[in-house]
Amino acid sequence: MKALGTLRECKVVGRCPPTPKCHTLPLYRMRIFAPNDVIAKTRFWYFLSQLKKMKKSSGEIVYCGQVFEKSPLRVKNFGIWLRYDSRSSTHNMYRVFHDPTTAGARDMGARYGAWTHSIQIMKVEEIAASKCRRPAVKPRFQDQVPATPPGPAPSALAALHHQEAQHLLGPGPSPGCAPNKLRNAPVKKKNEKKKT
Repeated sequence: MKALGTLRECKVVGRCPPTPKCHTLPLYRMRIFAPNDVIAKTRFWYFLSQLKKMKKSSGEIVYCGQVFEKSPLRVKNFGIWLRYDSRSSTHNMYRVFHDPTTAGARDMGARYGAWTHSIQIMKVEEIAASKCRRPAVKPRFQDQVPATPPGPAPSALAALHHQEAQHLLGPGPSPGCAPNKLRNAPVKKKNEKKKT
């Protein structure tokens, strides 16, 4: 799964269908970040099959809806507990974000190169500025000063400008080779005599 566009926070509730022996079955609820409802339901069954002996063919979705932010214009501090699989092993991580919405607080691919499908978000909580643990982000976490969400990193902007320049200019010549215009031009021989 790729993170297509902006992620939405969805609440998915599912259960096993009732049987004649057992009419009341437990409901399982998950908050899942996905671009649409279809992917949210798919991720729900994926995680539930890891936790319980349930799968899509032997269960049903009771509710699937988007969770809206209570105050989307106020910038908040989010603490996120997550687990992701890298090339070497599985890592548990605690990250702190400064963003107006829960779904916007994400930056794993840029810094750690983590794939979207390998990230499992276990807990998301709004935290006070005093509870920030990371010294690198502490200056940005102030309750009094309203801050704007961070923009793209300078390295990302430099890469974007480089791509635009490559698109406009076209690919350059390979090292040790002449440019395309000179390569296709007719070559004059030194000892060639002119016809009279």
